[in-house]
Amino acid sequence: MKTFQRYFSILVVLLISMVSINQMTLNQASAQCPVPPDCPGDPFVAGPPIVINDGPCTITITWCWRIACGVWHDMVITSITYSGICPGLLTPSQVQEQALKEAIRQNPWGAVIPPCPQQSQVTWRLGKLACVAEYEIIGSGGMTLLWPCQPESRCWERFTTCYTINPTNGNLVYHITYIGNSFAAIPCDQTQTPSDLPFSVILRQDCHDICN
Repeated sequence: MKTFQRYFSILVVLLISMVSINQMTLNQASAQCPVPPDCPGDPFVAGPPIVINDGPCTITITWCWRIACGVWHDMVITSITYSGICPGLLTPSQVQEQALKEAIRQNPWGAVIPPCPQQSQVTWRLGKLACVAEYEIIGSGGMTLLWPCQPESRCWERFTTCYTINPTNGNLVYHITYIGNSFAAIPCDQTQTPSDLPFSVILRQDCHDICN
């Protein structure tokens, strides 16, 4: 009985440690907002992590937002973390688009979003992760992290948005129409593996493009 209690206590401590590490990872990742590509007087602000549950896979996206020069509604993806059984499910590009729609639902910009078929003004810009390195986070129970290479390379796209209403549950469904690039992306062969990660990791794949 005492042996069982000792093993049970050890298991509880390990589980608590893993949860603490995972939460620390999210908090540290969410604080890594990039330098703005323009309008330097309007820095990015970290948004709350977005969590997507896709069957046996949990995907956590960290992101930042700002209103630039009083005109642009900007969002950048800063990291993607996978936990669970994830291979073969959502692609990184699909993950980033789902994160964009959730950020629009939260709407920290306070922007006016019209019902479809109307379209919003062309003031929305998304900076998707382009060149990333893939890591396993040590002590996290197998979490996989996609982190931007240096210098940071993003696929910047301008878009309009509008919403429809789901007739089943009454929820708003946001639709995205991409209309062109805002800034040129840095090619992956001109980037390097990041050296600024705030936690211990094992490199699984060097810098590669996940934009498309």
